[in-house]
Amino acid sequence: YFEIYQKEGLYKSVIKDNYKLVIDPINYFYLYDLKKDYKETTNLFNIYPALRTELERIIKKEHTPSDIWKDK
Repeated sequence: YFEIYQKEGLYKSVIKDNYKLVIDPINYFYLYDLKKDYKETTNLFNIYPALRTELERIIKKEHTPSDIWKDK
């Protein structure tokens, strides 16, 4: 799990096996298969509901709110 703060806000991401889930500052979700799509061009978010739920749980569990880096 990792977070990146850009001028748009906080991006949250987790990688498990060959899958990467990204949540952007406006809560749009992206799910990529890094083994087949290393350039991250095909969003699989709606195709694998069980996987996205599992990865979302990891993000929610690992995220620590901050007074400095605020979610928008």
